[in-house]
Amino acid sequence: MMSDTQSESEQTKALLQDRYGPKVRPVAYICHLPRITAKAREFGYAIAVHGSLQRDMDLIAAPWSDVATDEDELLKAICETVGGFLLADEKGCDKPHGRRAWVIHFGAGMWMDLSIMPRIVAGGKP
Repeated sequence: MMSDTQSESEQTKALLQDRYGPKVRPVAYICHLPRITAKAREFGYAIAVHGSLQRDMDLIAAPWSDVATDEDELLKAICETVGGFLLADEKGCDKPHGRRAWVIHFGAGMWMDLSIMPRIVAGGKP
């Protein structure tokens, strides 16, 4: 039972867990995927799912065309596409092979780990 003091996000999270259990989370994540991949394509990137989608949505964005934008533009566009946000102190973190990663939150206790591979610019340097 929900109390009047719970935030809307807490109430939604409680409903998802109580009513449907953990199996609804992968379906909810997959529902976002077509819009994310279409938006990434507009910015010159391909998207791959990496992980089980049980707890969070792990995505890899790889530059796929010569017109791939910089990572900040892609990150902002994907946040807007899912109605998500970065926490105020979220600066992204460095990962192996030049990859950068961010956590995008989008309500009901759901979040996405987005890793963006670096672009190779003229001269062969990321």
